[in-house]
Parts: sequence; C-alpha cells; structure tokens
Amino acid sequence: MPDPSTHAHSRAYTRFIILGQGRTGSTLLVQALNSHPAIVGFGEIFNFSEFLNADAEPVQFNIDGWSPDQATDRALRTSDYARFLRERVFCKHAPEIRAVGFKFHYEHVWGNDPSLAGYLAADTGLRVIHLTRRNRLRTLVSKNLALKTGRWLEYEKPVAPSVPSSPLRRLRKRVRAALTSLASKLRPAKTRGPERKLEISPEELREFCAMSDTQEREWAERMSGHPMLTFAYEDLAADMDTWFGNAQRFLGVEPLPLTTRMRRQNPEPLRELITNYDALRVAFAGSVEEAFFDD
Repeated sequence: MPDPSTHAHSRAYTRFIILGQGRTGSTLLVQALNSHPAIVGFGEIFNFSEFLNADAEPVQFNIDGWSPDQATDRALRTSDYARFLRERVFCKHAPEIRAVGFKFHYEHVWGNDPSLAGYLAADTGLRVIHLTRRNRLRTLVSKNLALKTGRWLEYEKPVAPSVPSSPLRRLRKRVRAALTSLASKLRPAKTRGPERKLEISPEELREFCAMSDTQEREWAERMSGHPMLTFAYEDLAADMDTWFGNAQRFLGVEPLPLTTRMRRQNPEPLRELITNYDALRVAFAGSVEEAFFDD
C-alpha cells in the first residue's frame, strides 16, 4: 500500500473528504462549499459509475479546469491512486485556497484498488465530514427513484433579473404566450417519463438497513483516527446555515454565507411515493424501522 506520508503536507490548505452513503446530501454540501472562494470541493473522483468499465469511465472532478474526459487521469487513477491524489487533487492550488477535498461514498471502494480504503484511513491528516441519514427508508426510496427515473439531482430555476418592460415588449410577450398555448394544444402529447412511485419489499428494506448500518459503522471505525465532523442529512435539511457554518469552521476557513441551487427531489410523504406503503408499514410494526414511516 502506498505511504500517505508522501502527500504534499506542506500545502497551505486543509485536505478533506466528504464521506458517506449516496443520497445523504453530499452533493448539496460539496456544491455549497464550492461557493466559498477559499474552498475547492471535487466530486466523486473514485466513482466508476456502477464499476462496470474502469477503463472507460471519466473522473468526476466537477470543477472548472479539471476535464472529466482525460484518458491520462483515468489511467493514473487506476494505476496509482496515491499519485493521482497528489498530482491531480491535493496539488498546487491558487494561494487563496484554504481547503481542498472530494466526495467519497462507502461504495467507491468497489472497482478501485482494494488498498484504497486503508490508504485513506492511514492518512490521518485528512479531515473527514461524515454525512449520515437516519431515515433508511427515505434513503432507499431516493436511490431507487433516481435509478428508475434517471434523475439524480434537481436544481432551482435561475431567477431572471426584474427589468421594467415597455408596452411593446408586454404585447409581444402576450402574443408569444398565446401562440405557445395554441401550439401546445395542437402538438401530440409527449410520452411521460417513469412514474415517480415504486414498490419496496420488506426483504429489500431489511437488507438495505443492515448493509447501511454495517457500512456506516465500519467507516466510522476505519476513520476514527481522523479529525471528524459527523452530522445527518436531516440536520442539514432542517438548518443549512448552521451546518454550512460548522463545516466551514471545521475546515479552518472563514465562515461565509454559502449558496446552492439544489433542491430536494422527493419532498412528498412516503405514502405518495411507495405503492405498497400500508403493507410495508404493517410488516415493520413494533420494530426499530417503524419510526421511518413517521417522517
């Protein structure tokens, strides 16, 4: 296993990872942190996209200036992840940058060098923001709906600046609206996308809860030698400003108001998203999982 001490510890910034299971708010957090001028937060750089074809998958940097299509980056990530981190992630950044990190889901060990998990654990200079989600049923629903619909993220529509319009511009707007309405009535109806509802069996939920509990416990133990800030998706959703501030202080940067255009994908009650909701709830009556149905 490579020696983590070969990292450029002399860099004048904090190195960090955002650790957790998928669908726990990690994309929201990393995008918000990226709105801070002193933070660089990369995406899922070790995600092999279902781990089916390691040679063809891009590196999901998700940062301006880092191309997701460079064959050299993909090859380096596969052949020497320590050098990849050193040269392409924890490399030289602008002088004003005070924190650099990336997202790492538990499952990102799949498809990568088996020693990667131990390498990250041994590099105790990494600060760890550990995201969890208490409601396992919500996590499973979010994951399954994303797989079904192909939509993993939702964004608020940008608000156009308010500009006083002239009478002629208002007239043109009304004419365009009328023509658009007429065209929509004459146009054949579009095929609707996948319905945002699904069925979940008791066995699937039990297996998902067991797997999630195991992964969360194992990674918390594995990274216990690191400075760690742990909080739940539910905490973040209830008070983003507080937890954005906590995360910035943990990374050693001056807390600033952070921005993000992301919005919650599945705000509906679980009853409206799960077709067999009542039967599923009965199956978990009296269990620890019963609390998942009361969100």
